[in-house]
Amino acid sequence: MSDFELEVRSKLQEIVGGLTSADVSEINDNVDLIQDIGLNSIDMIQLIVIVEQKFQIEIPAEDMIISNFQIYGKVIEYILEKVKVKGGDV
Repeated sequence: MSDFELEVRSKLQEIVGGLTSADVSEINDNVDLIQDIGLNSIDMIQLIVIVEQKFQIEIPAEDMIISNFQIYGKVIEYILEKVKVKGGDV
């Protein structure tokens, strides 16, 4: 795992931790943010907005589907791809 991916994971863990009272210290790629962590639809919208701000990416409207951001590992992959496309750092 690259330093870049570790940094993305750390920042996302911090974001998710700020949206829930659940313990996210042991979060893994298979965690369902709604079922396992307890985020609701408003939390998920906040997650999308914070991810856009924190990683300086734009998430197009067609990608703003809750199921695209429900599984932790899928969120990591999405962020990594978007940051790579824009050619930036986190």
